[in-house]
Amino acid sequence: TWTPVRDSGIEHPASRFFLDRLRSGALLLVRHASATDRTGLVAFVSTDDGSSWDGGLVLDDREGVSYPDAVQDSDGRIRIVYDRDRYGAGEILTATFRESDAAAGEAVTDGVRRRVPVDSLGEGVQ
Repeated sequence: TWTPVRDSGIEHPASRFFLDRLRSGALLLVRHASATDRTGLVAFVSTDDGSSWDGGLVLDDREGVSYPDAVQDSDGRIRIVYDRDRYGAGEILTATFRESDAAAGEAVTDGVRRRVPVDSLGEGVQ
């Protein structure tokens, strides 16, 4: 059954965001930094089923980033894939971090990687 729909209070542009439950039971939200356009992608963690959000790890602070998707590896690393400037550079990028990095809003573990290029228009995978 579904509960009645209510406003989350999270302002966001008309664009895709990512929301999933992590292995710990916490929720991961990857959304735009701006409430009005596709500027910046930021990762947040909630340990109370979305009533509050901790952290705010900036994954990419540029304009034109969108469509984040994610997976959590068996070792706990979270891997995000997203695009940027789809009608220009046409980039596909990744970011890697852990739940504790997102919850802290900064890199607190080794291995945080941001804005890692995967492919772009006219170029092969690097």
